[in-house]
Amino acid sequence: MAVRSSTGQRRWCSIGLAVLSLSACSPAQPKRAGGLLVADPIEGQGSAGEGVADFDRGLGLVKKGAWADAIGYFDKALAAAPKRAEAEYYRALAKEHVGDHAGAEQGYSRALELDPKLVEASINLGALCLDTDGGKLKPKTRKAVAVLTAALDQAAEEDKADIRLNLAHAFGLDKSYAKAIDQYEALLGKHNEPRLHYAYGVMLAEADRCGAAVEQLQQALPGFGDNSAILAKIADGFGRCKAYDACVKTLDAAVSLEPSKPDWYVRRGVCEHGAGHDPKAQADFEKAVETDATFAPGYYYLGMSLRADHTKATAALQKAVKLDREGPIGKKAQRALDKMASGPHGPAGGP
Repeated sequence: MAVRSSTGQRRWCSIGLAVLSLSACSPAQPKRAGGLLVADPIEGQGSAGEGVADFDRGLGLVKKGAWADAIGYFDKALAAAPKRAEAEYYRALAKEHVGDHAGAEQGYSRALELDPKLVEASINLGALCLDTDGGKLKPKTRKAVAVLTAALDQAAEEDKADIRLNLAHAFGLDKSYAKAIDQYEALLGKHNEPRLHYAYGVMLAEADRCGAAVEQLQQALPGFGDNSAILAKIADGFGRCKAYDACVKTLDAAVSLEPSKPDWYVRRGVCEHGAGHDPKAQADFEKAVETDATFAPGYYYLGMSLRADHTKATAALQKAVKLDREGPIGKKAQRALDKMASGPHGPAGGP
């Protein structure tokens, strides 16, 4: 989870995690910086009015969310006043919003060269380094840590929570779990927010620190009673830590919120299997394919749960292969079919 800024808003939400905001940000994205910056002319650089009109036009477009149009005005403002950190910051912000990741990173870096105390640029640059753009980019965790650590020294107290969250996420991505824990614990000393417990719990589960993970995820639950997607992620943490009863109970809530989503039945079925409740697991896998006849994972897990009945198991696994032939589920189903064909009892173990 990482944090950033839009019209200056701080960016900190990304659990994919990447950093997440203690306020309204989604817990699966980086967090940005907040509030519009003060934009005074740079003293001693040309006349006081050079580039100001263009900067003001650009800022007006930023407030309207007209990011692409704003860039040209910031270009002009910087041509007139090349050392104006605020113009570099807002141009980078606009570039980020139009998808120019490299241009935004360069712009935030330049803004910090001009003004190392520009905390908003530090937060956004750190968060940008943590973004993966849906898996298309590799996070630059070391650069993020360097930028955010420097920002922590410069920041006012009210800005430090944002920075610590992004730092915690960066350390978690880098598997420096002890350092991530230090940041989360520093935050927990001043905040008691469900989103913070959620981010911390997910990281702890990934680090296989299951006792602490389950405790944090339990504390997160009351804040997400109306969010089935987050409930499912919390359930995943419980499942990873073999807290299967908690996993099932959490997915009961997700199912009640969104009963038409087959994924929730499959996840609950896997946890029911982990708890040794195989009839309930099979019933969930059947419900998943009943809910969506094109949902390949439902057929895969149903086939695995039916291995005592070779004919039914084969039919379900073949359906999974047909629906997802080149995907991971289809390939897993094909491997299961191959193993079943090699012996009378098929592969050992559960779904």
